[in-house]
Amino acid sequence: AACESCPIGTSSAMRGAESIETCAPCRPGTVAAEERSEICEPCAQGYYQNAVGAIECIRCAAGKFCPKGSSLELGAQCDPGTYANLTDADGDPECFACPAGLSCAGGGAAPAVCSPGTAAKPAR
Repeated sequence: AACESCPIGTSSAMRGAESIETCAPCRPGTVAAEERSEICEPCAQGYYQNAVGAIECIRCAAGKFCPKGSSLELGAQCDPGTYANLTDADGDPECFACPAGLSCAGGGAAPAVCSPGTAAKPAR
């Protein structure tokens, strides 16, 4: 009999498996985009996947951060007057001072342009 391939969204590192049932669905935070995957690959930094048996990762939304292997989007915890980058090497967002002409509410909110009739000094 011919060897069957594990379907996309699953993996098996077992050598000599006798049944396709050894192919396990990828857990949240990992994906298998191709058939015959030995392992489910973790989502890259800046991406997440919350489903089981997924074939691709989802881009993290603006104002959120997703470390490598994320199964959910995490909210940034920045003080008012600062804003967070999407993600950085350690998965913890860095908070930056709000630029002049923009308003920064903190948390995971992106900087907002001041509307006509308003102004914002740069944060100190």
